[in-house]
Amino acid sequence: MLPEPAVSKHTFDQLVDLAQVRRLLQLHTRLSGLACGLLDETGNLILGVGFEEVCTRFHWSNPESFARCWRGDPQTRETLRSFAGEVFESTCKNGMVNIAMPIVIEGKRLALFFAGQFFYEDSSPDLARFRREAERFGFDTEAYLAALQRVPLLSRSHVADTVRFLHQLVQLMAEAGHANLMRVRDHEQRQQIERELFILTEAVNRSADPFLVIDQTHRFAYVNDAACRSLGYRREELLTMSPPDINPDVTHAMVEKVLTSTPDGGYAGMLESRHRTRDGRIFPVELSSSIFIYGGGKYLLTVARDISERREAQQLITLMSAALDKVREAAFLIDEEGNFVYVNQEACRSLGYEKEQLLRLGVCDIDPDYSPEVRAQAYTDLMKMGTRRFETRHCARSGAVFPVEITSTLFEFGATRYILSLARDITERKRLETSLRESEAKFRTVAENIPVNISRYDRQGRTLYINPNLERTLGLSLDEVYGKSPRELGHAAVYPEFVAALERVLASARSELLDMSFVEGDEEIHHQIKFVPERDPKGELSSVLAMGTDVTDLNRSSKQLLDQQKKLSDMALELSLAEERERRRIATDLHDTLGQDLTLARIKLGALPREGLSGNQGAELATIQGLLETAIGRVRRLTHLIAPPILESAGLEAALKWLARQLEKDYGLKIEFQDDNRKKDIRREAQMEVYNSVRELLINVAKHAGTKTARLSVGLVEERFAVTVADDGVGFAAARAANGTASDGFGLFNVRRRILHLGGSFQIDSAPGGGTRVSIRMPLAAQTNQGLQPESQGRGT
Repeated sequence: MLPEPAVSKHTFDQLVDLAQVRRLLQLHTRLSGLACGLLDETGNLILGVGFEEVCTRFHWSNPESFARCWRGDPQTRETLRSFAGEVFESTCKNGMVNIAMPIVIEGKRLALFFAGQFFYEDSSPDLARFRREAERFGFDTEAYLAALQRVPLLSRSHVADTVRFLHQLVQLMAEAGHANLMRVRDHEQRQQIERELFILTEAVNRSADPFLVIDQTHRFAYVNDAACRSLGYRREELLTMSPPDINPDVTHAMVEKVLTSTPDGGYAGMLESRHRTRDGRIFPVELSSSIFIYGGGKYLLTVARDISERREAQQLITLMSAALDKVREAAFLIDEEGNFVYVNQEACRSLGYEKEQLLRLGVCDIDPDYSPEVRAQAYTDLMKMGTRRFETRHCARSGAVFPVEITSTLFEFGATRYILSLARDITERKRLETSLRESEAKFRTVAENIPVNISRYDRQGRTLYINPNLERTLGLSLDEVYGKSPRELGHAAVYPEFVAALERVLASARSELLDMSFVEGDEEIHHQIKFVPERDPKGELSSVLAMGTDVTDLNRSSKQLLDQQKKLSDMALELSLAEERERRRIATDLHDTLGQDLTLARIKLGALPREGLSGNQGAELATIQGLLETAIGRVRRLTHLIAPPILESAGLEAALKWLARQLEKDYGLKIEFQDDNRKKDIRREAQMEVYNSVRELLINVAKHAGTKTARLSVGLVEERFAVTVADDGVGFAAARAANGTASDGFGLFNVRRRILHLGGSFQIDSAPGGGTRVSIRMPLAAQTNQGLQPESQGRGT
């Protein structure tokens, strides 16, 4: 809005039409005979009408007489300049009467209306005086006196009325002119205000940010289109609401506090808050507020900016920063000048700087190899490729220099180019590469001087190396095979097992041991080949090493040794069976001879007469009878243990049931016995072996399992006799015990060998803390007669 123009900035002639004033004054001068006019603030003549000839022709023409006139008299001019009354009347030194009245507009004097150059009729002029003045100033006396005679003689009332009338007339014309001017200015101002308001409204409504004006009652006095769009309300609805209706974080007390925070108006601050739309959606906003005064009232202008995208970007930046802080590589965001814009924690750790310190540095501060030429070349390469990987060095704050591998990516953001560089410390890789080169040299030295076939292949199976020994075997040099696969060399036809094994190792990256045989001349040659995958520092497959050894003689010796071992094993089994047969023979002899003799001796001793014996003799006889009973009982138990009669009379199932009850008495082991009651005859030798095996297994449970219960089951499984001994004890390593490698497994090993020798199977299921289950299966007598082969050993044997 334009400021209202001050009256003091305008002159009298800008308020009234001087030509019109002149015409009016001229008419009144003819009627009144009174000369009049207007002076400005400094006393200068604006206009004048009816001036008398005595003044214009004589007084004003001589400097001395002019200085005596009201226009030229300094004292009179100064008095007029400071005059604050309504009417100023004076008689100039030339004897003429003059009257002045100020023209005041809105308290400001803009001009002086004056009337004069007359004499009052009650005070006629002194002609003698004027004659002397004519002579003094050199005027033509007759002409001067004639002019003096034409000066009007006016009554005081006529002068007063005329002067006041003319003054009021001029005053009214000035006021009318001022009013017209004010109307014009007001109109112009209104137009200007309307234009500005239109422009401002258009600008505000076209703004993407919501504008909200809040009055002293905390209601919205104005909202722009963006505010309506962002909040989902019509303008009429919003103008009935207040800030707490759209902002869950604002109260009326908070609005009042902001309104009173700056009494004279001005910027009220910026804060982040939230807005709530008509459908209840809440989104973050940035509020910038200012206070202004209008019409005596105070208003709060708030510009709201939706910062959802900024928040999301900030969250994304925070996420990316957190992610980059977790990576193993040092991350640097670099501007076009080579300065650091962002660094992650690993960058600070690797270089020994705090983040704030490192952000004040640039690439040239940490890379001793960085130079303007290097920088220019790096930018050229990145502009072509977008991403570039290279090796350089970094210098830590401590002065330590270490090698790094840099991966740099060039990108643009906001019309500015940046480089994201990830630096990985490759000190260990460099050490490994050096070690690898040294190892490779040692490998070549060893490989070229041992009688072993050695070859190396890349990930595609192409030959990288063969040692001299393999050159002699193949009849080909390294130059002839280098870069070619075994298939390209025709080895697939000659050595198909080798080619297939190599391809499996390349596909699986796992080691493999290959036993390969082929005929060379009239002799079968055996080779054992070990395929070893080799990996690069990143853990990826880089090559495969094959080492082949001629094991023909070793295999021959091993076969001979195995044959001897089998013979010894068979002899041991035969000896064990012979011992078993001998035990049965001894048991039979004990029963048929010693047992019978002891029984006969007991009978005969019992038949001796008791009469005539002394007391000592009777006691001795009783003692002898007791010893015989004990001996008979021991012979009987020994006979039952070696060859229980129930096995001969009632069969294996009844004998095993009897054995369970007997071991319960001897060892306190509660044994659950189960029998499927199906017919399942096996050979007599197998019966005795199964009986003894079960006895040894149950005794092992009682001694070593750490439990007081066991289960013994007998049945027919897959048309074979099956017996199982199980417990819930401490368990053991089944494989080691069954093969005789455990300290307490030699008995199980012997049991297994005897069962297998008789055509049966022996399987152990056990683990430390998991109990034990031993299964024995034997062919039925009918199957044995038909010549069925023994079962192979099962799991855990």
